[in-house]
Amino acid sequence: MKTNKTYKLDVNKFSHLTDEEFQARYMGLVVPEGTSSLDSHKTVSFRHENVSETGESMDWRQEAAVTPVKNQNPCGCCWAFSAVAALEGITKIAKGELVSLSEQQLVDCNTENNGCNGGIMSSAFSYIINNQGITTQRIAILTCD
Repeated sequence: MKTNKTYKLDVNKFSHLTDEEFQARYMGLVVPEGTSSLDSHKTVSFRHENVSETGESMDWRQEAAVTPVKNQNPCGCCWAFSAVAALEGITKIAKGELVSLSEQQLVDCNTENNGCNGGIMSSAFSYIINNQGITTQRIAILTCD
């Protein structure tokens, strides 16, 4: 049977899991206690600059503004991966250099979030701003101040 699929299915490390098992291990937002995702003072309107009015799409992979896929494994730190990916992309766009940054620094050092037990991107961005940046993945030893 021929199909027009643009993807390939294969056996991988998730193949043996039921949908329920996969969702329990790899999905779900855990917001740190004392933080409400609905806090109106933490919400900002979407702002954009230099966006095409023609509705054209952009594949940032073709512009080399996306690092290779990273894996958080069973650690519930999608908040750190999301924040780092956003920062990596905007750095490439603004400065022309793609640098792989350290999610691990956020997981270990950002005390406003709960490491592998959840967090939110806005706290990750605050940590990066308050600490004058974030290190690259190449740094082998990291200490939190």
